[in-house]
Amino acid sequence: MLEDVRKYMRAGFEAIAAQRPDEILGRVQGFADQLTALAAGFVEWSAEARDSLLREVKDLVTRQIQEIGVATQLDLDVLRARIDRLEREAGRTHPGGGGDKGSSGGRKGHTGGGSASPASGASRGRSKAATTSNRSMAPKR
Repeated sequence: MLEDVRKYMRAGFEAIAAQRPDEILGRVQGFADQLTALAAGFVEWSAEARDSLLREVKDLVTRQIQEIGVATQLDLDVLRARIDRLEREAGRTHPGGGGDKGSSGGRKGHTGGGSASPASGASRGRSKAATTSNRSMAPKR
């Protein structure tokens, strides 16, 4: 068997030696172009696979967060806007009722004490006492 391999190798070397150098160069260049195209295909496929995996992981994390009822930043922003609107309305309907004078004070950096919007489902199962205790932690105006 080893002798057969040697015969094929010798025949290959003789065939290459019999060809002109420009023919060999053309074949090698064609092979190099094929390898370059193959490598580019792998790079493109890798980028697509990475993007797909990233989307899948983000979707999975989002679904899990929604399932356990954690408030998202959007939920908190909507809740803050609603609280600010209600405070402004309460200040207008009750003159001298302690409403703020146009700004929300230190509320911008306030995280809301773990409160969530009803849309997120995080408020399910919470007692009224737990909800009012969060309100009592808010800064007095």
